[in-house]
Amino acid sequence: FNLGNYATLASEVTVAQNIEAKKDSKNYVNLPLPLSKFDVNFPHNTYGSFGIMFSENTGINFRIARGFQSIGNTATGSIVLSDYSTNESYCEFSIFSPDFRYALNVTELNPPKKNNPDPAYMYLHRLELKFFDKLTFTILEGLLTNSPFELRFLNPLMIWHGYASWNDYYGNGNNSEEEIVNKEASLLGINIEFVPWNGLKFYFLYAMNQFQTSYERENWPDSAIPNAMAFQGGIELAFPLSIGYLTGFLEGVYATPYMYLMEGADWSYVRNYDESIGQDDVRQWVGTPFGPDSISIACGIEYKVPQKWQTSCSYVFSLQGELSDLDVLDKDYWPTNVTEASVKTPTGIPQFTHRIIISSGWQITKKLNLKTFMGYTISDNNEHIENHLEQGFELTASLKLNLL
Repeated sequence: FNLGNYATLASEVTVAQNIEAKKDSKNYVNLPLPLSKFDVNFPHNTYGSFGIMFSENTGINFRIARGFQSIGNTATGSIVLSDYSTNESYCEFSIFSPDFRYALNVTELNPPKKNNPDPAYMYLHRLELKFFDKLTFTILEGLLTNSPFELRFLNPLMIWHGYASWNDYYGNGNNSEEEIVNKEASLLGINIEFVPWNGLKFYFLYAMNQFQTSYERENWPDSAIPNAMAFQGGIELAFPLSIGYLTGFLEGVYATPYMYLMEGADWSYVRNYDESIGQDDVRQWVGTPFGPDSISIACGIEYKVPQKWQTSCSYVFSLQGELSDLDVLDKDYWPTNVTEASVKTPTGIPQFTHRIIISSGWQITKKLNLKTFMGYTISDNNEHIENHLEQGFELTASLKLNLL
């Protein structure tokens, strides 16, 4: 629904299986039957967007939505904020021009639960600058609190780290019910994109939620607070041919063992919610889906003839330590000494996973499109059990009909 150039309301209604059914290894079709497999939590993507344009490409916008968010355009999910974290409720105010954008975002990451009556709010503000139509630089500051909403984090000109808000929230950590720790987590994100010419793009992302400076190390040498950061870089290529065009990408990700993790699961960078029918404690990393304590490499190639057909092939390799699993949040994962805080990726018994994906699509008519997908996955040391090998095969076909 559109109201001129001032407002847009949109919602996606889906008929699908819930997450619990999708994860069932004995489930071979995607029909939401019986009712226990039906996803009643829709719509998953819905929003209202309101704005005013001051010129052709300069204006302000306010958006309130439920869905996914992302910082940066990557192949396997951004390390800062990834679209693999779903069903987030958020609002965002932005002001923008061709070479400048500022956005202030409040996301209710996790609603109150029986075992944790306080919600988890994630406050984000970011500044994006564009130079010479070739270089884009984005810096983001974030803060996560396991407490009710606070007005002070809506100040667009305040550097939130200056509040020293880690002194304002206290709770029990995972290592001990008697241990009192700070219920707050910071986040710094940087995204750089460089396009030297059409058809070639380089990008680099950096994310950090904890870093011990030399001053802190010297004055608190026994501190068990770990450094927590992640790096992501890639290249994208596009070659026009006499018929159609060819594209390719290469991407790498490295995350330290304690990236996204804090002393308590309730204020770590993890999406956590219950399905009405289906799975309790649905958990998703806010950043890369491979989680902390991981190394991954992805590459792919695609050939496409617009309005006719396309085919692609991609390969993903991941190496994940034991702190990359979401069920680590139910354990005493937080380090208790400097040695534990200084471990390197990967920790414990690493899981090695290889995945190959082949997909194709055909534009049968102007309104009808057919797509096929085939994937093969093999995992060694699966679930971090030495020499435990698992493999799986996936085949899908879909038809898309455009009624408009």
